[in-house]
Amino acid sequence: DLIYRFLIAQRWHPQKAADALREYIEWREEMRLNEVLWEDFPPEVDAIAPRFHGTDRFGFPVFYDRPSPATVGKLLATVPRETLLRAHFAMMEQGRRLCKAMGRDRVTSVLDLALLNMSIVTNPS
Repeated sequence: DLIYRFLIAQRWHPQKAADALREYIEWREEMRLNEVLWEDFPPEVDAIAPRFHGTDRFGFPVFYDRPSPATVGKLLATVPRETLLRAHFAMMEQGRRLCKAMGRDRVTSVLDLALLNMSIVTNPS
């Protein structure tokens, strides 16, 4: 079903979809995404990582994220940005595998923005 998703994204242009799929595969190899689930992350990163929490009424896994700029800012002062990105990639890979195991093709994402305000949008830093 992966090529199907690329065909939809490229408005059914087979060559564009094939090119985009090749780029995606190259990016996955470059980022070593097939290894990311077995990496260890610092406890402070693991403690704030968003998680999957059960399923919705249709049986799709529910991903819940409540970003906190203050927490992420503190982490960036002590943890390399690359480590935070890898932790995010690990969570995304976990979701892909979870969906495959459950026979599902998508997740329900809940993005709780209660801890954010408009300064996150207007602040250039």
